[in-house]
Amino acid sequence: MAPYKSFHEKEHLYFVTSSIVGHKYLFHKPEYAQIILDSLSFLRSQRRIKLYAFVIMPNHFHLIVEVPGASNISNLAHDLKLFTANQIIKKLQTNRELHLLNYFKQQAKGIKKQRHKVWETGFWDKNIFSEEFLREKMEYIHNNPINKNWCLVEERSEYPFSSARFYDKGEKAIVDIDDVRELLC
Repeated sequence: MAPYKSFHEKEHLYFVTSSIVGHKYLFHKPEYAQIILDSLSFLRSQRRIKLYAFVIMPNHFHLIVEVPGASNISNLAHDLKLFTANQIIKKLQTNRELHLLNYFKQQAKGIKKQRHKVWETGFWDKNIFSEEFLREKMEYIHNNPINKNWCLVEERSEYPFSSARFYDKGEKAIVDIDDVRELLC
């Protein structure tokens, strides 16, 4: 996925997407999705992000985040992808999932100082510049699991790796999130 260059604005929201290299399914296994969830929780607890919405699909994720302070979205995405790639490789080694380890190793050929390539190069991020665009991206994120191309659940709030349950049913999401509705009041 080619990176989209957004501009960094303090207290701006971003729609962020990143995919596993080759769009390999990995996050359909909860233990791998948990790596992303734990990383988001850590970043949030360290106040490096405000997490407003998320979905972790079998081969990619979407987020709506704010990056407070001196950091920027590019640094955040780089750190997130680097850390999670390392954790994913460790988990694959522990689980002896040699077919995926070999695939990720093959993808890293020709890349200096890199043994495995887990994520597609770059990431896609887009500034959220209006309430209308924010609502559109929230719907997109939460509807992803029920999209006709996925059909992972019948109701979007049933999908565990999403913030839809929080917004649709008022129930706690699998990780703590910041309520975007507070920004809309």
